[in-house]
Amino acid sequence: MGDEFSKMHAKKCLSGEGFIVEEIPTARNERRADLRAAYNGEEYVIEAKGKDQTTTWTNLVFEAEGNVLSSASRDVKPWNALSAVILDANEQLASTPANNAAFRILWLVAAHNDSDFVLACVEKRLFGLEHVVAIKSFHTPPIVKPCYYHSHSDFIRSPDLDAAILSNSQSGFMCVNSFSHRRQALRSSRLYNILDKRGAVRDPEIAESEGAAFLIAENINRSSRGGQWKYLKEKYGYGTSVLMDSQFNALMSIDLS
Repeated sequence: MGDEFSKMHAKKCLSGEGFIVEEIPTARNERRADLRAAYNGEEYVIEAKGKDQTTTWTNLVFEAEGNVLSSASRDVKPWNALSAVILDANEQLASTPANNAAFRILWLVAAHNDSDFVLACVEKRLFGLEHVVAIKSFHTPPIVKPCYYHSHSDFIRSPDLDAAILSNSQSGFMCVNSFSHRRQALRSSRLYNILDKRGAVRDPEIAESEGAAFLIAENINRSSRGGQWKYLKEKYGYGTSVLMDSQFNALMSIDLS
């Protein structure tokens, strides 16, 4: 899935919502983002990236085409290669001239049948997301909640990246960077509110305020689980254990002739 397709996809989506969108001209020896969008005084600088399906999915499809049932269970992991894509986009956004209030957004497109898995891995990398089992006492049942910034997060490393939109060919959602200094202004923006009305915003601070998630906003040592366990215990009163996130896929071809 090429970056050119992703740029055109982002441009079409924004134009369809009433934004004025223009492509940003390239500059010799300087890096630039792809698009600039505007609406009623708001400015958005957007870098579009594409992410292909995984080799595992390609192999599953190949096996299924041989009229056999193919299946695989895959751990949702924040691969290092994803970080390279995110940080490269952040560099391009940061080097693109814009006013200080402009929102800087990564738009990542996975327009293929492996999109659920790929976008889950990207979301995990952005947010340092883990799901945890939380226990307050032996007298209360355990609960399961997402915990944002539990693991290494590229949002923490990129405070000038205000948000990322992760999409396939049919839909998408916005991931809000809790460490961006423009995040409060972003929540009042047209783009945020369009997606929020559709239930397509992942905003850790809002989720925490609603009791739907845990949030580790402090600069702790994330290389071992001990720091996170202590932080969550002191902040929320829960002992926690990290769950393994995985997806199972099974494919089979059927001859309809």
